[in-house]
Amino acid sequence: MMIRKPVSLLLALCLCCGMTAALAEAADTTSSSTYTVTWSEEDEPYAEWAYTHGFVYMPEENGYVKTEPEIVSSATQAKQGGVNYGAIEWTTEMQIAAVREFLKGGTYVGDAAYYQDETGNNYREMYQLATSYNNVPNNTNLEMVLDASSLHLLGVSEAGTSKTLEFQVNPRVSVSWVRQLRVEEEETYNYYCSYGVQYNGTVRIYTADDLETEEGQDALINLFDKYYPTLASTWSAYGASLSGLTDEAEIREAKLAYITKTVTGGASIVYEIVPENIVITAPFLMNMSPTMANAARFTQVQEGEPKYAYTLGLSESFLDMLVDYKAQVISSEEGAAMVTEYYSTGMYPTLDGYCSAYGAPTSLELAMLPTNAAGLKTQTTYIPE
Repeated sequence: MMIRKPVSLLLALCLCCGMTAALAEAADTTSSSTYTVTWSEEDEPYAEWAYTHGFVYMPEENGYVKTEPEIVSSATQAKQGGVNYGAIEWTTEMQIAAVREFLKGGTYVGDAAYYQDETGNNYREMYQLATSYNNVPNNTNLEMVLDASSLHLLGVSEAGTSKTLEFQVNPRVSVSWVRQLRVEEEETYNYYCSYGVQYNGTVRIYTADDLETEEGQDALINLFDKYYPTLASTWSAYGASLSGLTDEAEIREAKLAYITKTVTGGASIVYEIVPENIVITAPFLMNMSPTMANAARFTQVQEGEPKYAYTLGLSESFLDMLVDYKAQVISSEEGAAMVTEYYSTGMYPTLDGYCSAYGAPTSLELAMLPTNAAGLKTQTTYIPE
């Protein structure tokens, strides 16, 4: 069987050609992947377009299949426009740090011994989960916990809901999270002061079979140890089962007993989302007009003021990482030339002309300052190894 993936480019192409694009269902995995586009009989004239663009008609797949995927998004294109402004690509270390920073959640309520790291963040957030079944998409709001080590999303959801029924049939999902502006921020900030992430990957569902192997047991203990202490209601039950225990073997046995009841009880689905890629969107780095020099404002040192003009909940250490890396890039002759070339083409000469007319610093001038993060790409894609 073949995997058929939803892809935004094909959807756009199909809509432009008058075709009906289908979100296809995933089946048994193989080493190759394909995309499928289907249309009704009256759309048959577009078969010529399909063949011209490398699609092959396969009746058993109810459509035309392209075996060499063309994955295109604003996060993968070196372009000037859309949300993908900026000359300097992020490092893997910065991408991982951004995911942890954006999805850090709130205050931890469980035992401090269960902290994922020294920050004490609980990494619990509300997300939008997109599933698909019988070519019909569904979007659900739900809470999950980030595993700060693997960057997987951990979840325990009620069985029998639309999302759990659908991702049990088609495990391919897309998950989004965005930091919305608060009411008190709206006067000072704009839409471009937000940030977010998009996960594209598969759901790994845990079953009773996983309790039969040490690897499965370890994975479940990791999930429960990170998920359950993040809410008072769940921690009170999970923590109570471990109360008074000090022997590691007894603690493990007690954890597995609690986990077994949850996994086999039939009321809940225990799962984690394994990302194929994570798209990180950071419009707060955008500089595109005299009134939108955001990256400079986020990283502007002011006498007698906090180090950064505003943070929108971002830690100083994270912003330091962005600023330091940008400064490192432009300090080299090669890096400075790359940044200069980027801001000398496309839309930037026109925009910078407006900036000069208003007496505002140009995009190039901002990008060449070592004290801010201007010049970094505002969208980047992390691909796990």
